[in-house]
Amino acid sequence: MIITVYIDDIKALHSAIEARHYREQFHISSCHESAWLTVVYNSGSKLKALHLIASTVGEHDLWYKTLKKLRQYRKEVTGGLAFLMSPDRKLNPEKAVRVIRRHWREAGGRQISEVDFAQVQRLCWKLNVHLSSNYLRDKFEVQLVCIGANVC
Repeated sequence: MIITVYIDDIKALHSAIEARHYREQFHISSCHESAWLTVVYNSGSKLKALHLIASTVGEHDLWYKTLKKLRQYRKEVTGGLAFLMSPDRKLNPEKAVRVIRRHWREAGGRQISEVDFAQVQRLCWKLNVHLSSNYLRDKFEVQLVCIGANVC
């Protein structure tokens, strides 16, 4: 059977000792505990669990670490500024600035003096900051006036 689980749908990863109750529920020997991985995910409106036993402990560790890193990266990419600046996130300010700069370059921005409205819109979209075009344009134009007048 083929099961497709998207990274965005993964709600939790349970490994080894954390997943003991799942393993015991299925009466699987404790010799498999170090290779056990349970992926809890959304499937439509239901929460499901996918239970896996890796061939080796090294393979288990690779899967577990890779899935954790993918989930973290996905949160960073889709969470935008709210994720980068959240108090529970242990991210130093320099890294947050690097992430925003990378998104800025990917949105087509070069230097601040070269900013145009379309680039600002793309950056906001990439950072998951959803503002109406009218609101964003008003803020963008006010900043241009302030910069031109050197009063901001």
